[in-house]
Amino acid sequence: MNKLFNITEEEKNRIRGLHLTESKDDRITSEINDLNSKIEEQLKLITGEYASVSDRGESMRAKFTYVRRDFDDEVWGGVLNFISGMGFEILDGTRNYYEKNWEPEEPAESVPTINFR
Repeated sequence: MNKLFNITEEEKNRIRGLHLTESKDDRITSEINDLNSKIEEQLKLITGEYASVSDRGESMRAKFTYVRRDFDDEVWGGVLNFISGMGFEILDGTRNYYEKNWEPEEPAESVPTINFR
C-alpha cells in the first residue's frame, strides 16, 4: 500500500518531528502547513474527498467537513492504515460517522474525523 503514496520516509519523519516540536517559529509553522497539505493530498487520493488537516497542539486532526455520509469500511480502513503507516498513533475521538444538522443552514453535527499524533 505504501507505493500508492508519494510521501517519502524522510518526509514522514519530518512530519512527525515538526508536529512534536514544542516551540514553533514562522519557518516551522510554514513547513508544517506544507506537510499538512501533502497529507491532505494523500487523503484525497484515498477517499476522493477533501480533508482538512490541522495541528491541534499535542495532536493533529483530519476532518472531512464536506463529506455528507460515512465512508465505506474499505475506504475508512485505507485512511487509518495510511495514517498509521506514517507512524502516527490514532487517538480516541476518531470516528467514521456523519450526522446532519436539522437546521439546514448550519454545518453537520458530526463528520468523519481522525485524531492522531
